[in-house]
Parts: sequence; C-alpha cells; structure tokens
Amino acid sequence: MPYVNIPETGLEGSIATQIGKLRGQFESTVDSTLDSVKEDMKGGCPTPEKADTVKTKINSIKDLSVNIKDKLNRFQRLAGPLGIASDSILKLVPFLKGLPIPGIALTAGVTSTFSDILHLAKEFGTQLKTSKDSIESLVSQAGSLTQVLDKASDLSSRVDTVLEFCNIAEEAGVELNEEELDKIIDGTEGEAALSIQNLNNTLGTSVERTSAGSIATAAFDEGLEEYVGPDGTVYTLKLVEVVSPITRAPQAQAIALNKQGIKRFESSPSFSSTPEILKKELKFNIDNSQV
Repeated sequence: MPYVNIPETGLEGSIATQIGKLRGQFESTVDSTLDSVKEDMKGGCPTPEKADTVKTKINSIKDLSVNIKDKLNRFQRLAGPLGIASDSILKLVPFLKGLPIPGIALTAGVTSTFSDILHLAKEFGTQLKTSKDSIESLVSQAGSLTQVLDKASDLSSRVDTVLEFCNIAEEAGVELNEEELDKIIDGTEGEAALSIQNLNNTLGTSVERTSAGSIATAAFDEGLEEYVGPDGTVYTLKLVEVVSPITRAPQAQAIALNKQGIKRFESSPSFSSTPEILKKELKFNIDNSQV
C-alpha cells in the first residue's frame, strides 16, 4: 500500500522474487534428479560404480534441501521481529495522543509537528505489520517446495536402506530378490515395509551386519569441530556410529555436544551421506532450534 510519509520497503517483493526462483530451480532440479536416482536403482543391487553415482546424486539433493530450508526459515524469522515492532509502535501511538503535556503553551506549529510525528509512527507501524503478514503469506505459499523436500527425504531414506541391504548381502555372499529391493525404492509404505521384513528374513540373524567401506566406517577419522549456536552456546560437533533400526547395519550420524559433553542436537543417521552433509544438517538444526 502507498504511504504518505515513508517510502515502500520493497521487502515483500524481494522475498517473493527469491522464493519464486527457489521454487523454479529447486522443484525442477530435484524432480529430475529423483527420477534419475529411481532409474539407477532399478534391477536390484547397483554396481559399485552406479552406487557411487547414486550416493553423489543423493548427497547433492540433501545439500540443496538444507540450503532451501535454511533460506525459507530465514524469511520466516523476519516476521517475528517485524510483528513485535509493529505491535509496540501501534500501541504507543494512541497512548501518546492522550498524553497531557502540562505547563507548555503549544503553538499551532508545534501541534502540527507533533501530529505529523504521530502519523509517521502510525504509518511505520502499519508498514511493519503489512510486511510481516506478507512474509508469512509468501512462506506459506511455498508449500510445493515443502512437498518436494518431503519427497526427496523419503527417497533418500529408501535408497539408504537398499544400499545397506546390498552391502550386507555382498559381504555375506547372499543374493537378494530384485523385486523386493525395487519395492523399497518405488513401492507404497506398506509394500516397502513388507519387503524390508522379507529381506531381513533372507539375510537372517546370523549374518554379521558390518558395512566395511561405508561412509559410516570412514567418517570417524574426521576431526572434531566447534560451532557457535545462535544463542552463543559453543558446541562440539562429532561423527558417531549408530545402528540402523531397519537393517541393523552401522550408519553415521553427526551430533552436537555442549561443554558438559551432553548431546543436544543430532543429524539424521545415514549410510550414504558424506560427513560434510551430516554436519551441514546438524548446523541447520542448531541454527533453527529457537525458531
């Protein structure tokens, strides 16, 4: 809306443009990459070369997903302070209007100036509220982005599961049913769950679940890293090994410890993610813990 005493900020237009670019670039890029990953994973366990290609694609999607989430959350965080400032200013204006100023003979010029100041404050408060409402509306309209993010996260998890099964089967010299593996990638949740159960039955409890050569094994040579959270708390970032609840194979996970050595934040556990991706997700979780 036009204002008499203050210029337009252009904030909403800038954010709308940026969100539009994110939607156009991210949705098309991720959709095509996800289709490519599904194609690569068809026909049972991939060759080592193809598995490396899939991991690279999945890691690129995860990296892009964290970047998108971070930008959307940054936009969302702008709304809070704008709303607080707007409420404070708009509540102050009527209070000032009714405030008596004893002992001062007000001239017409002084009265006019005071009125202008009140009008300016009211416009500024209204502008802040309008910006806050517009930003919240723009972020909520990015729902299609969220849907693609969820889709990418789901496929990444399914690919991780298949790669874990394939790695275990190769070490044990056990052949896995291709159709069961395909259902994990492209089936319904129910079909994927049943295939996971069948594959675990095929491998049996006697097969040792060690995934030598996986990122979970290689990650622990990485050095510790310190990271400062938004509230000034210093965390020690560390890579640890956790057991997959699905295949019982080892996975890698990044965790953040406070000065007392207590775990406060963690990334998603993964078989295929690089240490850099795990730490990036962990930092995102720390930075957005107070949103």
